Amino acid sequence: MAMYLYHVWVRSLLRRAGVGFQARESVYELYPEFLSVYILLLQNGTCVTPTAQIQISWIFQMPLTSHSKIISRQEAQYGPANQPTPPGLTVPFDLPLQSGIYNKMLITIAGEIKLNANNFTVNFKRGSDIAFHLNPRFNEGGRQVIVRNSMIGNQWGREERELPSFPFVPGKPFELKILCTDTEFKVAVNKSHLLEYKHRIRELNQIRDLSVYGDVTLSSVNVETLQ
Repeated sequence: MAMYLYHVWVRSLLRRAGVGFQARESVYELYPEFLSVYILLLQNGTCVTPTAQIQISWIFQMPLTSHSKIISRQEAQYGPANQPTPPGLTVPFDLPLQSGIYNKMLITIAGEIKLNANNFTVNFKRGSDIAFHLNPRFNEGGRQVIVRNSMIGNQWGREERELPSFPFVPGKPFELKILCTDTEFKVAVNKSHLLEYKHRIRELNQIRDLSVYGDVTLSSVNVETLQ
């Protein structure tokens, strides 16, 4: 009975914060334990959950400017300063981008390259099309290369391969930042700019899925909007 009342209380907080029904249910399904989940509701409808170190875009029923903090019974017991470290994210990893991508959208992916890595992939997808395929390869005929491409209508386009450096190291952590602009993706690794990739699919709001798979472990995936 106590658990039932607790779940009702959580849903009530979300409703009072102005979160639409579909978003409330989605957040609830993803984080049923609500372990120190903080939700920041922005005008563009971004739901931020720093404890799980992941930000998820939802379509809300109304513009929002407020924020709400949901405190679980575990946080009440241990306090916010002693929160357990969230578990790593499962790979393959898939993140719906309900509103698509847009100018000044910044995605930060952090994790570690596996020791005997062959390759890993980050894809931004529009349905079955791949708007941006980022594929670091650690040993392609004895070479390290980062392949960039798009697949539209089941046809791969022209690969982009040339780069002055290869910043990923097997067994080492990495931080990959991908900034979307009106004209291109800009990619930085470990706080250093690496490359640009011009949009080949220009309907950015139709690019609604981000996936990561391959020889990496993930600790966080964050989405934010730059001012």
